Amino acid sequence: MRLAPLVILCGLATSAGAYPDTSLIRRQIRVHLREIRACYEKALVKEPKLEGRVVATFTIGKTGAVTASKAEGLPAIDGCIAGVIRTIKFPPSPPSKGFINVSYPFVFQPR
Repeated sequence: MRLAPLVILCGLATSAGAYPDTSLIRRQIRVHLREIRACYEKALVKEPKLEGRVVATFTIGKTGAVTASKAEGLPAIDGCIAGVIRTIKFPPSPPSKGFINVSYPFVFQPR
C-alpha cells in the first residue's frame, strides 16, 4: 500500500545551555527526519487522518548524547519520536558548559 505524500514541518529549536546557535540542533534533527517520518507513516496506517503538532523536549549531555527525551502532542507517535530523538548524537558541549535542554516542535499532516 502506497501512502500519500506527507508534510512534516520542523520548527525552530529553543535551547537553554551550551549551544548558542540552534542550527547545530536543527542539523542533527534533519539527519534523522526519515526515522521521524517513519513514526508518522506507521501511525497513518491505523489513523489515516492523523495530523497535528508534537513538541519534543530533550536533554543533551556534555558528551552530546541525549540523556532524556519525551514528546507530546499526538499520543499515537509521541513515544516513537522520543525514541528517535534518544538515538541522536549531538556535538559535545564546551567543557565549561553543562547539559542543554531543548524544545523542538514538529507539525505533521497528510497531503
